[in-house]
Amino acid sequence: MIVLRKLAAMQPVLNLMILNKGARDRTDHELEGRCENASFAIFGIRRSSTEMETPSWVPDLPWSEWSEEETDRYNTAWDNWEQPHTDFLCLTREEQLALMREKGWDILDEAGRPLECIGAFIRQIIHVTEGRGGKSVTQIEAESWAASIETPSGPTPERIARNKQFLDLGARRPRSANDAGCPRPTRRAG
Repeated sequence: MIVLRKLAAMQPVLNLMILNKGARDRTDHELEGRCENASFAIFGIRRSSTEMETPSWVPDLPWSEWSEEETDRYNTAWDNWEQPHTDFLCLTREEQLALMREKGWDILDEAGRPLECIGAFIRQIIHVTEGRGGKSVTQIEAESWAASIETPSGPTPERIARNKQFLDLGARRPRSANDAGCPRPTRRAG
């Protein structure tokens, strides 16, 4: 089973999502870049590589000037290319998760919910699982296993979340016992 959240290449994506929860609009561009980098590191392809390339037989004419036969041929090729992706999107969430597990992918976060960023990686997962390009699933599994026996370097999403929680609490943390409402020790007259 390939656990996506535990792959080293996913850490920059997950870290950014944790640190900027609630401020997505400011980080969308950076997140997109990190997803592309993670995609290439994990799958050996970028999301754009999962799009159908224009076949060589396509006429060099505007779409409106294509013959009906050319249009039908192109539409059939496009439908065949997109079918696995379309089929996946037509499934319920539970069916999607079951299919990913069946194909050897764990796409859940620590709490058992689908990763918030999974939409940026589904096409690539389907692409490599179907053997359409990129790294083989066997190669990704081997890299995943090798990474699991190494000690993690740098911050993990769990550490970042813990630190972020501490920093969020820092503004409310009392500076002294008196600020926390504790009685101040008194001196005895003596």
